[in-house]
Amino acid sequence: MIYFSFNIQNPRSNKFKNLFSKTGRLIKNKFWEISLYKDPVLVRLTVEINFRKDHGGIDMEIGFMGYSIGLQIYDNRHWDNKKATWANNETN
Repeated sequence: MIYFSFNIQNPRSNKFKNLFSKTGRLIKNKFWEISLYKDPVLVRLTVEINFRKDHGGIDMEIGFMGYSIGLQIYDNRHWDNKKATWANNETN
């Protein structure tokens, strides 16, 4: 896993409002999601890359002065640690 986050928030606000959200499929088990929301962020930069875990993929967020945009590309399957492979969805 790779994770980087820089975040400065307004301590006097806890507002959150989802302004836009859209999802779709890239290929068989890969999906994408994009969101725009209003929140108490002043500055935000977050990048997370996960492999070999449930819904692994790339998650990025950028925020400035109360607005943030998030982009996620992920696998819809669960990771089976015992077998070191993707779990069979039919048995879960």
